[in-house]
Amino acid sequence: MYSWYAIHTKLHQEVLAESNIRRFGIDTFYPKIKKEKVIRGKRRDVITSLFPRYIFAYFNLAIHYRMVHYASGVDKIVSFGNQPPSPVDDQVIQAIKDRIDNGYVSLVPADLAVGDIVEIKEGPFEGLSAIFEGKWSDKDRVVLLLNILSQKSRVVIDRQKIEKVK
Repeated sequence: MYSWYAIHTKLHQEVLAESNIRRFGIDTFYPKIKKEKVIRGKRRDVITSLFPRYIFAYFNLAIHYRMVHYASGVDKIVSFGNQPPSPVDDQVIQAIKDRIDNGYVSLVPADLAVGDIVEIKEGPFEGLSAIFEGKWSDKDRVVLLLNILSQKSRVVIDRQKIEKVK
């Protein structure tokens, strides 16, 4: 059975991993964001991964596991503990794709304190609640504790995509 799976890539090798997986005829999805950054005193648009070190691939685990797992640039197919890799819900992938504008996932701001309950307003996890854990090294992103795939997972998303629950 074909499903979407999250693929953890080696550092800065998302493009390489995606390219090598596609060589096997496997559909991939590598969501990116475009944002403004100040570089050497000038504002510039920067394209970066929506989920650094992660891409998604649509394949039959029983048939394609070894091909994907050992593709150049791939670290592993995401799984939890000793369990087989967990598929990503098609609705999550579609929600990300629905937010793509001109080739990039579009993003939105909020003032938060550690421990605040937030609701994700846009993006692949729209409508889900999470716990705000802090800011990521990139000041425009935050770390949330989110219950997905029957596991509590830390997710890094754009700060503009969340809103504190009252």
